[in-house]
Amino acid sequence: MNLLKELEDSVIEGDEENAKQIAQEIVKKNLDIQKAIFSALLSGMKKVGKLYENHEYFIPEVILSADALNAAFEIFTPHLKENKENVKPT
Repeated sequence: MNLLKELEDSVIEGDEENAKQIAQEIVKKNLDIQKAIFSALLSGMKKVGKLYENHEYFIPEVILSADALNAAFEIFTPHLKENKENVKPT
């Protein structure tokens, strides 16, 4: 299975440990971290939001999903590259 899909599924399922492992694998394989954030983490949380709206998920499931997202994001954060072109002087 595609790592991004696996990461998205981990967020949807609220599987924090699996989300961490997949995030570490993405970093290890030097894959695009920004793509992982937008295509997997945020996409997964959007789907969780829809599940909540449809009364299929409740607050505990949403919290578990957020914890999985945060766990993966903590792995990614040190590896994000600063885009100096978009930084405006103050």
